[in-house]
Amino acid sequence: MILKSDKTWSKDWVAEWFPILRLHGEFTDIVFGRVSKQEAPEFFYLDHGHYDGIGGFQQLLAEKEGINLPAPQLKELKSNFLKRILGFILYLLDSRVRHISWNKRQTEGSFKRNHPIPLVLGQQETTKLCEVAKQGHSSVTGLLLGTLDKVVRDTLQNSKQKNIWLLPINMRGQVERVDSKTNHASYISIKTLEHEAATHISLKIKMAIERRYHWAAWWGIVLGQKIGIQGMQKIMAKYYAKKHSWTGTVSNLGIWGKNNTPSHGGWFFCPPVTRAHPVALGCVTFSGKMGLCLQIHSSLDIDGSVAQDMAQKLRTELLKES
Repeated sequence: MILKSDKTWSKDWVAEWFPILRLHGEFTDIVFGRVSKQEAPEFFYLDHGHYDGIGGFQQLLAEKEGINLPAPQLKELKSNFLKRILGFILYLLDSRVRHISWNKRQTEGSFKRNHPIPLVLGQQETTKLCEVAKQGHSSVTGLLLGTLDKVVRDTLQNSKQKNIWLLPINMRGQVERVDSKTNHASYISIKTLEHEAATHISLKIKMAIERRYHWAAWWGIVLGQKIGIQGMQKIMAKYYAKKHSWTGTVSNLGIWGKNNTPSHGGWFFCPPVTRAHPVALGCVTFSGKMGLCLQIHSSLDIDGSVAQDMAQKLRTELLKES
């Protein structure tokens, strides 16, 4: 089913989740940034209630680079009815309260916004990393997720447990909203095991999309049409009361521009972190340079030192692969 228009909505039922998260002390802005060799990183924070990652990046490219690039479109993979039913069931199972084990996690009290850590690769490093993924029969997202999963296990967890990650899915081309830059993002869940190969993780991503998991999640996101703001608040309050947690979020905005696209420097991006999704890695490739950015929620990293350490380990692991 395709949402042709949101003109009939009394509210933006996607955006309304973010004020509820802020009521629980979370910071929900999307992080973007730009770097050059001569200057310190320049950060931009956009309200996730008004933009998703793709819409926000389009807006900043227009404002800061003076260029307008079209948003990528979702191409649905072939599926059948049984796969779609399975995807819906898996979504319902994943919607239960879950508990990921952390070595040390603060679940109560006030939290601060930690500084995100950008990692912008050069064109040669980006090309090599993409070649490593291709030669290993993996997607770039699969390689990034597998590498981050290893670093998280080594730094924040007992490495034997099963992790569960949220991967946003761009619904443009299937979902049409009045404002083309607002939230068109659904998601899939990916469960990872210790030492799991990027090839296998990439296959899991493909299977989740074939099962239309993202469609089940989309209708869960816009559930407010039926239950209203109070119903949404009750759902979120339940998750927080029971200390719900997945592992985190990995989001790849894809490839933008060509190698000769004018730019003052490399761009990077990162989705927000919350107590429920305390680790976040964003990826965007612009002008042939891959920009990564890592955030760790202060419930796991009170002073930001863990994020610094993990970012260095992540870079070392990725470049070792390439």
